[in-house]
Amino acid sequence: MLFGLSFLISFLGQWVVSFLAKKTGCFIDRVDIDKPQRIHFNNTPRCGGLGIFLGTLVLIMFNNLGSKLLIASIPAFLIGFCEDLKSNLLPKFRLPIIGLSAILGILLYDAVVTDLGYLTLPYFIAILFTIFAVTGVTNAINIIDGFNGLASGISMIALICFGYVTYSVNDYELLNIILVIIFATLGFFVLNFPKGKIFLGDGGAYFLGFILAGISILLVNRHLCWLGVRS
Repeated sequence: MLFGLSFLISFLGQWVVSFLAKKTGCFIDRVDIDKPQRIHFNNTPRCGGLGIFLGTLVLIMFNNLGSKLLIASIPAFLIGFCEDLKSNLLPKFRLPIIGLSAILGILLYDAVVTDLGYLTLPYFIAILFTIFAVTGVTNAINIIDGFNGLASGISMIALICFGYVTYSVNDYELLNIILVIIFATLGFFVLNFPKGKIFLGDGGAYFLGFILAGISILLVNRHLCWLGVRS
């Protein structure tokens, strides 16, 4: 029920934001503006991340950890959403805002990478490393955005893998979070692939990238012994 609701909100959200984008001319990826990764030939809405974000809001009603994860993701999502609207925000402005999301993750749910398997970092160094790593993963999804289904498809594959591990360790709280995000992303994917009726946009790419980084850290920190990171 929860997962179906997440998919439905996301799917309907894609249609609504797509209609409004075409009606107002905002959030449109225009073909007359040269971009190296462009493969489409029609002006297309690039605000699919908003539908995904709306679909994941069901977590606020049912999952405390999921609520914290969503709150931490807001700065990264909003700066990407602003870039989708304006298309002129410099990376030197966007990166610190994504770093702010990483800091919120540290404060809200202690998402700090302290153990690299072969090396345990001092806590202060671990905080800096975590901010750097989360910002990097968040941008990694944005870099591969541009080909229909690629960024969202890879994100879902990664989430399914995370979901299998969380199921194996009986972490059903984290598993429910992962499944909600998968179904919310699927609500976008069915419209993005293969026809490209709507694009993910920077907001969606930053959101999914940040979520992947956050879940990977949570998964390791909550199950260090089982995963063999620490004996």
